[in-house]
Amino acid sequence: MKNYDEDTAFIDMLQMQLQFQRKMLEKRGIITPDDVSHTSISKLYEACYHSACTNVEFAELLEQFHNDKAITDNVRLELTDAFIFFLNQILYMNLTPTKTLKYYYLQARCNTLQKELTEEYLCELIGKFTCSMGAVLHKTRYKTWKEYSELDENLYELIELLDNAIVDFLRLYVAINMSIQDIYNYFVLKFNVNVERQNTGGKYEK
Repeated sequence: MKNYDEDTAFIDMLQMQLQFQRKMLEKRGIITPDDVSHTSISKLYEACYHSACTNVEFAELLEQFHNDKAITDNVRLELTDAFIFFLNQILYMNLTPTKTLKYYYLQARCNTLQKELTEEYLCELIGKFTCSMGAVLHKTRYKTWKEYSELDENLYELIELLDNAIVDFLRLYVAINMSIQDIYNYFVLKFNVNVERQNTGGKYEK
């Protein structure tokens, strides 16, 4: 497990998550982002599954914040769960962030209003991210029933849209006052929990 490195943190997290998905392949036979025996369309279906999981985690984040009435460790961990599924979306779309976590975080901080944290404000930020990520998926070819032209999937356009989605997700971290180091530390913490769960059967009590 790598220590936090400002220049490579984002890629390091993606690599750790890729390793976890490979572990899941061995255990459950899932498609992995780097499995060349499966088509890009199959992997885009997986990206859409993880998009749904991201939204479920957002619901759990809102529920946790509603119950705790404050920014607690459990709130931070629920947001981290959503972030992990977001990373999986990136992996299954075979996209690579072009900038550092610090760059995206600073952009997010510039774009985030400093105001009282409420459920309504969290919903607003979640909605913004959901729209941004929808714009990314909209420009892919996951609809097998549709005919696409060569212009329907432009890598450079996808990268720009992904950059926007990353910034919009990190606005949630900014809103709950988590630093770049916090983002990485909580990711590693939850990553280790998820690995241990799989080592012990993959099931756990709520």
